[in-house]
Amino acid sequence: MVYRYLALSVAAVHFVWIGFMLLGFWYVLQKYSDQRFIRRWVFRTFHFSGIFLVAFFAVFRITCPLTSLENVFRAQYNPDSVYNGPFTLYYLERFFIQDPSPWLILIPTLIMGVVTTIHFIRYPPPFFKWRRQFLKRS
Repeated sequence: MVYRYLALSVAAVHFVWIGFMLLGFWYVLQKYSDQRFIRRWVFRTFHFSGIFLVAFFAVFRITCPLTSLENVFRAQYNPDSVYNGPFTLYYLERFFIQDPSPWLILIPTLIMGVVTTIHFIRYPPPFFKWRRQFLKRS
């Protein structure tokens, strides 16, 4: 029973991670956001790194470590509950779409990765702006 709750906890963390990526993407694109937290370099760098990692996993078809961990706990609880494939496709199929295509996840992930990279370079976070100006003076 403990493994079931551990698997559910990992799935919840995974949903929170996806929410952070999606909401963070929306907030980052708002260049003139009034929320100071969104403009901070820690948030921007963490979000950019996360988007890059997710896009890397999607392009090279690497299983997310959270999916692997969830499946380890599922296998300990009930071996029949382990699923193959990406986390998002599994839950999309389970709740919304019958037999979704992997392209349904890959294309938006790549678009988010490219747009976030362009945005990160074009409008760098304040820490990197300061660093870039400092390096120009040297």
